[in-house]
Amino acid sequence: GEPAEGLGLLLEGAIVDRISQRGAYRTGQVETPVRRACLSVAVVAQRIVPASGVAASPHGSLRAPLAPGLTTTQLNGKEMPKTAIVTGAGKGIGRAIALRLAADGYDLFLLGRDATALAAVAAECAALSVQAGFFAGDLRESSSIDAALRAARERLGPIDVLVNNAGTARGGAVQDADLEVWREVLDLNFVAVTALTRGVLPEMIERRQGAIVNISSISGRHTNAGSAIYAASKHALNGFTGCLFEDVREYGIKVSSIMPGFVDTALTAGIGKRTDRMIRSEDVADAVAFVLASSPNCCPTEIVLRPQMAP
Repeated sequence: GEPAEGLGLLLEGAIVDRISQRGAYRTGQVETPVRRACLSVAVVAQRIVPASGVAASPHGSLRAPLAPGLTTTQLNGKEMPKTAIVTGAGKGIGRAIALRLAADGYDLFLLGRDATALAAVAAECAALSVQAGFFAGDLRESSSIDAALRAARERLGPIDVLVNNAGTARGGAVQDADLEVWREVLDLNFVAVTALTRGVLPEMIERRQGAIVNISSISGRHTNAGSAIYAASKHALNGFTGCLFEDVREYGIKVSSIMPGFVDTALTAGIGKRTDRMIRSEDVADAVAFVLASSPNCCPTEIVLRPQMAP
């Protein structure tokens, strides 16, 4: 059936790519046997692995049901699936990014803390005819990050895109700071980003393609009273993103920092601003899509989004 054929093409593409790297692939000599073998493996796998359903994932987390079928992109002339991880995907900006990428044909793996919210977003994405799984865990913990990356690879294979969106904010003057709370902000807004990025980079470098998009903030460019730790975490994120681009640009990997001003989300609720004038989560999602759609010769390394009228 179609799912088996899709998996067969995926296996064939990976094998042929390896053969091509060794200079042994010639059209018509090994192509047909490889295709037959891969399709046979895919048919067997289809019989063993359920096409849908909910399965328990490591450390008690959950994964959402998968929609049948594969969406693809070109890699060395072969059809391969487009895959993306989105963090903080249970609501707000993360949810909007997940839905936009699903509409653009990406198979998705969603990360966050709230399993119920992630399941709902995964179902919305799956309704757009892509695969959508999720992992619920605390990204401030290295064990959760390791388990999430393993689960994502098991479900989707190599990851093409990482969108680091998860974040939190705490206010208050420096002299009144609770350093333990500040550490939690840094762990989520910055340390988790570095760990996830380091986790996906080796395969992106090996395949010489990929994209890492970090959702930062205009606060990463400015300073304001009462926002020291949030601004510091976003300044750090912007610095990291710029250095990362320089490190991996020659591998064809896109790296971008998106810096929105006030966005109408739970983080800005109750701050005394006009939400009707704020940026929409979908505006940030559009910026992510713009980065991913840019030509191989171009990388929008920084995108600043400001409300058209002051909230």
